[in-house]
Amino acid sequence: DFDGAIDVFNQILSFEPNFMLAHHGLMDAYGQKGMYEEAMAAGEKVVDAGLRFVANLGVLGFYYGLAGANEKARALLSELRDRSTRGYVSSFWVGTIYLGLGDVDRAFEWFQKAYEEHDGNLIYITIPIPFKSIISDPRYASLLRQMGLTHLVQD
Repeated sequence: DFDGAIDVFNQILSFEPNFMLAHHGLMDAYGQKGMYEEAMAAGEKVVDAGLRFVANLGVLGFYYGLAGANEKARALLSELRDRSTRGYVSSFWVGTIYLGLGDVDRAFEWFQKAYEEHDGNLIYITIPIPFKSIISDPRYASLLRQMGLTHLVQD
């Protein structure tokens, strides 16, 4: 119930406008509804507040890509690659940005890397709405099987 979630997050923000988890929730609820302009605006509030966590950047980059804001999505990819030279960056979120950009082959390369790294974020690949574009791809089923989630494979 994304509309209900949007209402709740907006209610929270009416009391506490700087509660960044509510802005992140709005980003995702708007994005899941295909309201990319609103999703990007909410996500930018989060990262502009200094919360440049890898997951925040990955989700925002995904919605940038879906909205056609490819330059912004690629800038976040560059930031994540730069950060990976100084410490661990979840390969799942890098792959998610590539998916938003429509580069399915690169997305699967990074999802496979996430699997090999035992990246716990990879479980999010099972959320139907953001990943619906790849569910019919044989690599998706293969990845689910590798993860031991054969019950989710749609043959």
